Amino acid sequence: MSPHSDAGTSSTPKPHVGFIAMSTVEDLSYTPSAEEKTRDAAQIVATGRRSWKTLKGRGEAVWPPHLEAALIEALEKYKPDDLRSNKTLGRFSMRNRFISDFIYETTGKRRTPKQVGSRLQQLRDTCKSDRIMHLISRRNTENEQESSGSSSSKSPSVSPAPEIHTASHDLKKVVWVNIVLEQLSWPSPPPVINIVDTEELMPLSVHLAPNSRMDAISSAYGSVLSKLEPVVTLASPYTMDLYCSFSVFADGTGLPIHNESSMLTLHSTTHGSGNIYSASLVPGLWKSLCDSTTPTRFTIMQTLYLALESSGNTQDNMHISVAYNFICPESNNEFLDAEYKPNNFSPPRDPMPARPWNTDVMRTSDVGWNSQASATILYHSGFTTRSDVPSISQDDRGLMCSGDSWPIDGQRYTPQTLGSLPYC
Repeated sequence: MSPHSDAGTSSTPKPHVGFIAMSTVEDLSYTPSAEEKTRDAAQIVATGRRSWKTLKGRGEAVWPPHLEAALIEALEKYKPDDLRSNKTLGRFSMRNRFISDFIYETTGKRRTPKQVGSRLQQLRDTCKSDRIMHLISRRNTENEQESSGSSSSKSPSVSPAPEIHTASHDLKKVVWVNIVLEQLSWPSPPPVINIVDTEELMPLSVHLAPNSRMDAISSAYGSVLSKLEPVVTLASPYTMDLYCSFSVFADGTGLPIHNESSMLTLHSTTHGSGNIYSASLVPGLWKSLCDSTTPTRFTIMQTLYLALESSGNTQDNMHISVAYNFICPESNNEFLDAEYKPNNFSPPRDPMPARPWNTDVMRTSDVGWNSQASATILYHSGFTTRSDVPSISQDDRGLMCSGDSWPIDGQRYTPQTLGSLPYC
């Protein structure tokens, strides 16, 4: 078949039969109408687009304006089947597949769910449009609006709240964090994540600190993660219980591949302002993540629980989720699968001087590491997780869930290696 034979039959898209039907160089030179030119110009400004990447070995733009317009239209049309089960994760089951199929049906061009997911992640980092960011990160907006409307009608105009933060209402929020897969060339402490009341949708990009023992984790693939310390600092205006839970998701799917619980360490506290905690990210799975050649496939969801004495409510209604995604450095952020190569580290960090903490957004240098509280990160293996999900083991085929299958919502789920999990 001629490589250009598809151009003559583009008016009747062929059914998808399991392979990627890429198009020709015509994608770079399509002729937009006057209306489409106006749309494209506004869209380029909104998405922060500076250049177009092309498919490997072809002169075809991966996301030309008309395909990106179809992607945004699909975001507007998409409605999750089960908002409740996906609200905390912030990702929706089969959304990427829906967008992929919508693009094919409206343009005749095939973009895979994985390509869709990569473009959505790029838009999180570059998009300047509040509308598009809301479409990417939206949750159960109807319930949120009802809650907001009812609370505002009952709350009279008062002066600003005092410094002391209490949580007398249900607190269920998600803080988005991008962990940059890069080794800094200078000493640095663990990153600080501020748990503050904010409606900003843009994720916080952080660098993990260099591993204090360079040979602590040996990775067969030389993953950059093996050279980083899996520790984060949490600055919270709320008093939190000294434990947290983790769930790990692969490829944006709704089923966690790993659950575990761990301890928080209290470093310092300032009366009336807040507390500083630290946590080790998924201690039971970190070694396996270091052995993965594509850590960007995984999302770590950390759940923090507010202390009952500071909330007055049941703990199930008082939690904060922190979603960690792995991203490539901007200079190496190839659209398709990228190979991540480590650089050399400088010597381990020195302790940073202590500085007072307040409820404003903190800087890394604000954290005091010489406090009397223990700085040891504890892994609490005896705590019972809230979801009955089997643990993860590793063999020559990759990471494997133990056991043959287990019930999920009345159905049986059969484990797969991480390398073969389907993309959503």
